[in-house]
Amino acid sequence: MSKKQLATMFACNLVGWTIFQSMINLLPVYAARLGANAAWAGNYMAMNFVALTLGTVATGWLSDKFQRRKALLVVAGLVNVPATWLMGRATEFWHLAVLTAIVFFLVGVGFTTINILAGLFAKESERGKIFGLLAINISLGALIGGAVSGSIADHWGYPALFLLCSLCWILQPLIALFLQEKWYAG
Repeated sequence: MSKKQLATMFACNLVGWTIFQSMINLLPVYAARLGANAAWAGNYMAMNFVALTLGTVATGWLSDKFQRRKALLVVAGLVNVPATWLMGRATEFWHLAVLTAIVFFLVGVGFTTINILAGLFAKESERGKIFGLLAINISLGALIGGAVSGSIADHWGYPALFLLCSLCWILQPLIALFLQEKWYAG
């Protein structure tokens, strides 16, 4: 795999993981502020991970059917911009729940698309190295996202946090435009 392709996939993945890790720990607190009790907040988080799983599964099917992985990544990032911004404008818990499920579904699409591209482009002898490098984004995203998200929510509120996250989502489709595409007839 070329270094440019790897760097582009790494950057796309880092954007997604940083935003995801910025929001994940604060979502139950935000849900409680919108009226969710502990049980509803737990069910809300479980529903989000169901949406993430469905996005992952759907991406495999969409990838095979349409062979347009770069387009999947661009669309997921672009739709996440308004969906994430609207999360910060939610006035009812159910609004937040629906919007978060959409975002998590699209996060699943983004992460899976990058892994599919990595699998298609990586030579058999370098797959461990490539997937290992991409996996660094999980911890790096948690480090970056966790370091700033609590302070932003505390100082400027959840609308500011979700506004910043939505603006960061713009980076993913912009970076994805530099990805190479590979068609696979399997």
